[in-house]
Amino acid sequence: MKLSKTITLLLLLFSLQTIGQPPEYGHTYGSEDFYMFPIRPNQPNTLAGNMGELRSSHFHAGLDIRTGGRVGLPVYAAADGYISRISITSGGYGKALYISHSNGEITVYAHLNRFTSEIAAYTKTQQYAEESLHVKLFPKKNELWVNKGDIIAYSGNSGSSGGPHLHFEIRDKNHIILNPLNYHFEEIKDSSSPKIKKIALSPFTIESRINGVFQRKEINVSEKTSGKYEIEDTIAVYGEIGFELLTYDKLDDANYKCGVSEIDFFIGDELVFNQKIDSLSFSEQRNILVHYNFERYKATGEKFHKLYIDDGNVLNIYATNSLNGKFLFEENCIYNAYIIVSDIYGNKSTFDFVLKCTAPSFDIPYDDKPTKISHLNNVLIINNNLKDSSIQIISENQTHSISPQYKSINSYTYLWDMNTSSANSIDLCDSIVILSPQHLIPSHTPFDFYSENINTHFRKNSLFDTLFYISNYTFTSSLEIFSIGDPDRYPLKKNIDLTITPKNKYKKEKTHIYKISGGSYRFVGGTWKEEQFIFSTRDFGNYTLLTDSISPTITPISLSKSKLKFKITDNLSGIKDFNVYVNEKWVIMDYDYKTNLIWDIDEFILQNENNIIKVIVTDQANNKNVFTSKIE
Repeated sequence: MKLSKTITLLLLLFSLQTIGQPPEYGHTYGSEDFYMFPIRPNQPNTLAGNMGELRSSHFHAGLDIRTGGRVGLPVYAAADGYISRISITSGGYGKALYISHSNGEITVYAHLNRFTSEIAAYTKTQQYAEESLHVKLFPKKNELWVNKGDIIAYSGNSGSSGGPHLHFEIRDKNHIILNPLNYHFEEIKDSSSPKIKKIALSPFTIESRINGVFQRKEINVSEKTSGKYEIEDTIAVYGEIGFELLTYDKLDDANYKCGVSEIDFFIGDELVFNQKIDSLSFSEQRNILVHYNFERYKATGEKFHKLYIDDGNVLNIYATNSLNGKFLFEENCIYNAYIIVSDIYGNKSTFDFVLKCTAPSFDIPYDDKPTKISHLNNVLIINNNLKDSSIQIISENQTHSISPQYKSINSYTYLWDMNTSSANSIDLCDSIVILSPQHLIPSHTPFDFYSENINTHFRKNSLFDTLFYISNYTFTSSLEIFSIGDPDRYPLKKNIDLTITPKNKYKKEKTHIYKISGGSYRFVGGTWKEEQFIFSTRDFGNYTLLTDSISPTITPISLSKSKLKFKITDNLSGIKDFNVYVNEKWVIMDYDYKTNLIWDIDEFILQNENNIIKVIVTDQANNKNVFTSKIE
């Protein structure tokens, strides 16, 4: 019998107090009127992103406030305080300001176009002192005081911004990320409940089954009435199972997929999993790679929230049952399951479905055409066409004979737990399948792996969890390719160190390692040590050595006393730095790497009757180009 929603909600409130622990950096939000909205206050605003939204490598840390494709809108100090940090970088937040407030919190304003005059003058003095456009400054408390409502900057598109907007954050005194929407800004409205698109189930022991099969199963979810979701069929389950949810939120008057605030998952009367993204630590941001299903994201671009805590995930945003959110289904049982997804405004969506415990059977009415050899959760899945006989798993030192686990319409299925032993090949009786050798690498301890041409050092914290590793060297007509790990299966937590031994001869001072991404090459760097090359990376994938001996190009766009503007590009390694001199004096030039443009921002740099302009651009391989011109 299905639990009523009233009973379920009461159970939720009770269970939240009895399982798990709240985040150690939990925050009590202060007065709702302490802050004013930082752009177009007292007017309707819309968001392109919210705090906690799932990005590819991190949780979004604040609000992306839309500016209608425009730059130059006034940005206001959200409360009294002082400018405690000024940051200017080519990527990341671009031009950014940090204000420290009397309540101990910090507001951040990023991707700005320019600062107001007093802040700009302070920044320019320091830039000239350092002879650098890019600076990180930390003014003292009495240097740059601002009042609530003061204009401090103008919105822009600087840094890694993908379009004009204001990125706005609120942090506590320890720079823990807080959710700005908890301060109830009237400028942002959300009257609709989150969307639930799919649920997925995944087996976690070799005995586990989903609809009779060892498989990860995705099921589309239907919205029957507003905020009420269900699926038509009962799901047959057995063994230890983990659940995932594809969900997002949309705010009023915007079509962007934003993050949800909270997910609660019940099986029967047990609260199995709770997730609440209310505050986040920057030091734990990379754990998003084990928060969502990384392998599925790499295959489809979809980010499923795991409704369990995966191995290596240290985020402190969860409360779970004793199995970290997974659930053990035994024989002869049936459960009504219930998921509540909430946004920060209290809008909720509910999803009901039924789970039936069904013991594994040998003959199953499964008519999909499965992949012959695949893997799931460190289990090797072998499908053999209608041959009811044992097969041989051949590992480095042993041969294991295994029988089929079940028979479907199209094949017999064999399962091999890779935690028992890795598999080098499989004898299918009529043929032998040679597998790429994979080696078990332990987590949370330094480990060295040696192979031909590639030595890999795993640091103590390089891995989220133990993984199967492969490295490989190949040589094409023009490239040596060093393949490191499985980039579509495993994320890295922190850097690993590689020492490679190339066979080709290179011009060492101009040769570096590059990551191969599709048909392009991304500069990584590294150094030569005699005939070996050493580099570090936080990404598995294919790497190659390339020589860049070509200097960057400098193309004048505007050369006059009223405006200086150049386009600077590089054919391979990318721009490392640039410097511009007027009459032998270094001058500030702004830079946008997205358009490859530099331009003057100091209106007083061309004061002489005759001015000699010199532009020096260096790429990552230390090739240099110099452009000179005279302006009268």
